Amino acid sequence: MTIKDLGASASPLLRKATPSFVFSGLRSGWHGAVRAIDKADEARVAFSYLLHRAKGGTFQTWYNQTLNKWASDSKNADIATARKDQFLMESGQEDLALIKEFGLLPTHTFLECGCGWLRAANYFINYLEPGNYFGNDPAGERIRIGRQIFAIRNIEERQPQFFVNEDNSLDWMEGKKVDFIWCHAVFGHLPNDDCEDIIKHMPKVMHEGSVFLFTYNPIPDARDEDPTERVKEDVRNFLQPSAFFRQVCEKYGMTFEDHRDVVAKYNTFGVKEGLGVARLRT
Repeated sequence: MTIKDLGASASPLLRKATPSFVFSGLRSGWHGAVRAIDKADEARVAFSYLLHRAKGGTFQTWYNQTLNKWASDSKNADIATARKDQFLMESGQEDLALIKEFGLLPTHTFLECGCGWLRAANYFINYLEPGNYFGNDPAGERIRIGRQIFAIRNIEERQPQFFVNEDNSLDWMEGKKVDFIWCHAVFGHLPNDDCEDIIKHMPKVMHEGSVFLFTYNPIPDARDEDPTERVKEDVRNFLQPSAFFRQVCEKYGMTFEDHRDVVAKYNTFGVKEGLGVARLRT
């Protein structure tokens, strides 16, 4: 159990068992310890990235390796524990509800870029007709664990197809075109060059009526209208202006619509999260 888990578990008991001024001091100390641990962990992650680059690696190869290690070490690797995680087991319903607002039907084919632990994928798979779901993730370990977690929802009977991607080419789709593409919580963890690389290849899997939906973290001020702005919060978290996505989509033959008004209706998305919707220009 981590110090964060311990603090969360002990907090209700300590609040009842100690005077308010004592509890306040304990809580302040605990928050300080958590911040120190977070900073140390971030420094360790940043150092591992710099070391990887010094050896000739790229951000993508480092991130793929890091995600796989985090997956192996995660509490989700304990399948029984993961199935007790309410957020993991239930929050994917909101992803499905959001995309249905843009016309998703069971008969449509669907690609999820960054399917992760299959938190949302298990809902997509059971909503769509068998064989209509495709999912990819750079961390094969997350897919492997997710398939075990959601085996209780009989997802394998629906014939989903999963791919572990080592690049952004989308060539593993072997020329298949899909009706909908969903890319959630991916771009906010990637440098702009990698975001552009994904968008550049997206037309390979799109036809005239395809809808490409993606979330990102916009810059919360006037810089959001400047496509050249960059905000790097740390080695794996980025803010990117809406203007950047508009520019890149247009560069590769797509239109861009800002629908953060829609994403704001759902609890599992950040209140400042952006939702882009792109379609091939006709």
